[in-house]
Amino acid sequence: MDWTYGRKENQCTVIHKPTGIEFAITHGAHSYEVKDLELINKESVTLLSPQIDALRQEIKNIIIEKELKNAMGHFISFIFVDNITNAAFYLQKVTGKKVSARTIQAWLMPVTSASARKCPKWAVDALQSYKDNNSQEIKEIRIRENNILEHRLKQNIPINANDIMHNDVKFAESELQDEKALKEWVMQTTPQEALTYIIDRLYTQNREIRGLSRCISNMNLACITSNSFEEFKSKYQRQELEDSYRDSLINKAKRDIINNNAEFSTDDATIPE
Repeated sequence: MDWTYGRKENQCTVIHKPTGIEFAITHGAHSYEVKDLELINKESVTLLSPQIDALRQEIKNIIIEKELKNAMGHFISFIFVDNITNAAFYLQKVTGKKVSARTIQAWLMPVTSASARKCPKWAVDALQSYKDNNSQEIKEIRIRENNILEHRLKQNIPINANDIMHNDVKFAESELQDEKALKEWVMQTTPQEALTYIIDRLYTQNREIRGLSRCISNMNLACITSNSFEEFKSKYQRQELEDSYRDSLINKAKRDIINNNAEFSTDDATIPE
């Protein structure tokens, strides 16, 4: 749907671009709670009441989902300093629902993504309550997480498994989109009888090129940051192990997204019993 936010007389509004219809947004106690949309420019509206009501509900659902995703992203950043593993652990503890790092990634993905799942209000409410009632604990969490980040920067520590676990769905989604685009291109520009062979060759070559590029990059980084051959070898091997783990996480996420397994088998991305 083609729409945009607006503002009229210090009130947040939403405008449906094709018709020009504008609604004033009424929020609840929190910014992510959208209670109602009130039609503003009634005189210029030509649609019938049932059409306006249907449009109002459709836009309201879109805004609610957008606001919930935004609120979830804010709380993950403010409370947990973007450590979604800790956020998932907390939500699982207080709600009793099976929430994983990939669950939260699915909540935060753009709605147009294959891996996107609806961000449930109960999860945002839980984090809102935590933020409202645990200011000192949140302060300590932020200090601890920022100290960890600062230490890693000072030590020039390369990306590790924990970082990958926070982004494997995003990486998987990107690779799925690239593969889809490549396949569509081949289908449109290559004779049908050659498609299977060409696709297989392209995928194989793409994997080989990525592997070689990664190997060279890892060797270069290890060389620049090492003072001895033993240190070079240790850093290179560590990065290769981390990259191997990264690939396994991304490939697993890709398979689950395609087959609607695990977190992606439900509407709210919680793990089914």
